[in-house]
Amino acid sequence: MKYLTLLAATVSSFTFAADKTAPEKTAPVNTPEALCPWSGTGGTHFCYVDIETGTTPTCSPQIAGQVQVISTQNGAVIEVDTSGYRQMMVGSRIENAQEYSLHIGNSPSNNGWAGDSGHFSNDSEAHLYNSTLYVYGNDHIGNPLLAQEANAVPAQNQPVIWAAVCDGIFRWYSYDPVSQTGSSRDVMDSGLFQIDGNEADSNPNGNDRKLYIGAERTIGSAARTGGDLISAPSGTFNQGIDLQIMLSQ
Repeated sequence: MKYLTLLAATVSSFTFAADKTAPEKTAPVNTPEALCPWSGTGGTHFCYVDIETGTTPTCSPQIAGQVQVISTQNGAVIEVDTSGYRQMMVGSRIENAQEYSLHIGNSPSNNGWAGDSGHFSNDSEAHLYNSTLYVYGNDHIGNPLLAQEANAVPAQNQPVIWAAVCDGIFRWYSYDPVSQTGSSRDVMDSGLFQIDGNEADSNPNGNDRKLYIGAERTIGSAARTGGDLISAPSGTFNQGIDLQIMLSQ
């Protein structure tokens, strides 16, 4: 897979974006690799989430008020205000890829399988269902299925998983440290993840600055739950941290 060289060093701890020396091949302009690089777009700040307690035990002061756990029912829902930032990255390790282990959406009502019952027009989303990744566009383009990636999560050995979101871009990466196999997928579309403040939502209470993360559940429904996201192994930098969120300027 094209990112295995870049990310192989992350298998003991799921932090890699802080390492600005990590190589990524030079990409043509206006591609997901160039516009939304795994190394971050600069000025990166971190926030760590403990899913069990619904807390952020460590959070860079620059973004402490922008990352909020808003539900702890059957997992966790995190609201991320991307104001002032161009990119969000989410990293974890997954113990079992069952049903809705990870969900990322542009709307607080996203609950999987496209749309949010018409609550917001900026309602694109990406989620796992078992080991398959699904990525859907927003109302402006009719909520199409933009990507479907089978075996997006390796079947064993508690693989590392990463997602990156920029305006109009979604990127996915997973890696099994034992078999050294994984999956990567880039999706780019004008109807995907609006976070730059230029696409006003049809709902007067909406905006295009916020993203939502469902950890071990969907964002909008606590009844749709999923497998365990787990912390990094004992003795590594991220021990005890179930989910890592980064914002880059």
